[in-house]
Amino acid sequence: MIKTRTFRTLGILIALAVYLLSIATISPAGAETASVPVTVTAAPTTGLTGTINYTADFSPTVSGKCTPTALGSAGADAFKTVQAVSPYSTATLTFKVGKGSSGSFNLQSGGTSTVQCDETHACKLTLLLQVAGGTVFQSFPLGWDGMGARFNPVTPIRILDTRTTNNPSGVAGRVADGGTIDLQVAGANGIPVDATAVVMNVTAVLPTGAGFVTVWPRGVTKPLASNLNFVPGDVVPNLVTVGIGSNGQVSLFHKGGVNDLLADVVGYYSPVSGDYFTPVTPVRALDTRAGTGVTAGRVAQGGEVALQVTNANSVPANATGVVLNVTAVTPEAAGFVTVYPNGVNRPLASNLNFVAGDVVPNLVIVGIGSGGKVNLFNAIGTIDLVADVVGYYSPDNTAKQFYPVTPVRALDTRDGTGGTSTPVAQGTSIDLTIRGTNSIPAGASAIIMNTTAVLPTADSFLTVWPNGVTRPLASTLNYAAGDVVPNLVQVGIGSNGKVSLFNASGSVDLVADLTGYFA
Repeated sequence: MIKTRTFRTLGILIALAVYLLSIATISPAGAETASVPVTVTAAPTTGLTGTINYTADFSPTVSGKCTPTALGSAGADAFKTVQAVSPYSTATLTFKVGKGSSGSFNLQSGGTSTVQCDETHACKLTLLLQVAGGTVFQSFPLGWDGMGARFNPVTPIRILDTRTTNNPSGVAGRVADGGTIDLQVAGANGIPVDATAVVMNVTAVLPTGAGFVTVWPRGVTKPLASNLNFVPGDVVPNLVTVGIGSNGQVSLFHKGGVNDLLADVVGYYSPVSGDYFTPVTPVRALDTRAGTGVTAGRVAQGGEVALQVTNANSVPANATGVVLNVTAVTPEAAGFVTVYPNGVNRPLASNLNFVAGDVVPNLVIVGIGSGGKVNLFNAIGTIDLVADVVGYYSPDNTAKQFYPVTPVRALDTRDGTGGTSTPVAQGTSIDLTIRGTNSIPAGASAIIMNTTAVLPTADSFLTVWPNGVTRPLASTLNYAAGDVVPNLVQVGIGSNGKVSLFNASGSVDLVADLTGYFA
């Protein structure tokens, strides 16, 4: 039995004992066992393999209207008392586990506890909270690199805006050339500590120079990859799917003058909750120019269209989220479009930003709302909208889970990376091998990659689709001559392990950075 204490209370006193766990990790093949030391910190770290390196030196921190009392010397005991301060509220307790002996660890009862994890089972650190009148358990998944994750859509929420105090520094200010922001994701803004990857729309606002933004998991070396590319004065959004790194954070690096950055979270991946992904061959679901999906006609200023998603275009009735490539076509004025679940209040967020006359695409992952619909809101002027369905999320556990990877360059036609060393000519396509390269396994069924058109010679568009099927009526990326334009691509892999990329007009160099796969 775990030792308890008797408290004389002026409020609620919490005695805390920690079950420390020895973790035996199993390789994906299940053929051998291996372990390495890891550290569990304030936001329990994910993507780890191995045995916790234990210590009796617990250093809890407390948030909320509570005052912590001293723990005492290391090794003395494993209790922490917290006294509530009026008005009473729930205390949030976070633990730091430092170094010590590996293997097994004696609990307060003198026993040991072991938990196993593999590609489908999360390892967990379980905290036993002894509260006045009862006990409460709380478990934090630790995860490991081979563990898949499922998608959880959220109503879009802005977690970064350097124009305001909504940023890590707490002070409004543009990001300097060569500057990096470490942005808290897990354990904040409704994103749980077990999240392993985040999906967010990142926007560069009025940069003073030509440049790019790279987003990657904090704690690993900044990769040779880009998520946004821009020229001075641009307002450029792009969807980013990125693994969450150390301390539950992602890093954003900016190059090119000074810049303001925005980030709106639209969902996250977790190994213990959420829905599975099914890719579809891209299909046009909405075109206001032709009356596809809605009545033909431009969307008015302040207007919106409701798009039927479920029971259409290969999306079943039980789908909970949809992946759309949305394109703003020749807007009348500078403005933005917001895509959100039907039946909820429109969020303070944007999915596409544009200037008059643009043709601008962006990948959108959005929860499906009431009636199986999503809404597309146009802020200013009139506009035509096009949307291609590329996949959906559902509770079907025969579908696929997500595995983030540190962004890696898979294609660059300027230097031959990926097997093509010349610009893609007009009306031609190239095939990119996905499976068996860049850490993508043979069992992968779909990928996420950031694809960039570099200095096209004419106005054109790009279509990306699974190799081996007929090229669909869909566009992944639209660009004007001389542009450098990125867009996130979430696409199924062909039966031969490849995807195809088609350029309609002129010639263009293409760059693609892989950020994860589904299997």
